[in-house]
Amino acid sequence: MKLHNVDLMNSSFYGGPLRGAFRELRRRHILENVQTLVLDGLSVTSELLTEIILDKSFNVRLLSVREVQNLNERKLMQALEYSVRPTRPDNAPRLQGLYIFGKRDAPESPNSELHTISGISAPSVQAAPPLGGVTASQGAQLGAQFNQRSKDALSAALQGDGDELFGRLGVLYPRPPMHEWARTMEVCRGLISFDGILCSGPRHNWMSASTSEDLDQRPWYLKPVAHLPPAVAMIALQGCSSCHSAPEGITHYGVTPFQDLPLLAPPPFHSSTIKAATRANKTIDDKKARLLRRCQDCLRGRYCESCNKWWCEDCYELVVGNEGMKPPQAVISGFSDAGHNDGPGPNNFKVYMGLCIEDCIVGEMMSGTGSNGM
Repeated sequence: MKLHNVDLMNSSFYGGPLRGAFRELRRRHILENVQTLVLDGLSVTSELLTEIILDKSFNVRLLSVREVQNLNERKLMQALEYSVRPTRPDNAPRLQGLYIFGKRDAPESPNSELHTISGISAPSVQAAPPLGGVTASQGAQLGAQFNQRSKDALSAALQGDGDELFGRLGVLYPRPPMHEWARTMEVCRGLISFDGILCSGPRHNWMSASTSEDLDQRPWYLKPVAHLPPAVAMIALQGCSSCHSAPEGITHYGVTPFQDLPLLAPPPFHSSTIKAATRANKTIDDKKARLLRRCQDCLRGRYCESCNKWWCEDCYELVVGNEGMKPPQAVISGFSDAGHNDGPGPNNFKVYMGLCIEDCIVGEMMSGTGSNGM
């Protein structure tokens, strides 16, 4: 069964093809056994997802709706928050993990064409020609296509296409998540996991500092004026370029509880659990096992968009005022002393216009000054 998008003005018809597929699967008593459901790239409405999340006829544990069309995300957030309400029934919510922020997985090889319906994958079987011997039989064609699929999966694993979250640097998602997702993720914490995590930078957690500590004695980023609302972390980093660490600490794969880790793509089909969805499919070394992610506001003025260097709040202090954050004496004249002072201060100017002063902005200036950089 092949699914097609429907281009109609009335949004109630956008989920029509999927609803038809679900009716057929329900009639065959298959739908109640589907625990991993992948709808990436399809036309999916929030009403349909609300039904999947709340209706008892569905038993979906892992749901993937990456790069879908016609989805009202705010209504999806409402359904998720309702599913984890304090008065929810026992054994609810059934949904344990949601893939929504990342890119959908690359399509299969043309030689192993697969149609995924409701999380159940099966190769498209072509009719065997009337002649051709044993290899032309339907069973032989099925086996050949499954062998080709295994070959494609092995090739992707050897090339490192999977589990790209660990060791990857820079912007993680094709588009910034809506700000409202941070509240939904907070409400669902411990019950529903996502393919993203909340930013744990210290400016989001200033109230966690000791109440007995004098407010004036706190670091600048733990004062109320520097507070930031919750946000989805969408930039992957290494340790601070100066101290090689971070005030909030660095998450280590294999040490941090899997409930606090983001879901890894692709979704697992053989075990629809959060533990399986956060487990790397291949061995990763100690360097790549470090997971540090921040939101854009936490990195504003301290992050190089070209080489992914960044400086933490302890190593690079920023002035917080009514006009936002800015480096001390952040003017072009600060270039002359940039890079000659390792401690925070007015002459320790690190980033300008999204580029680090020490390397990237100097390279940009030299590349445009004339022949051979002269």
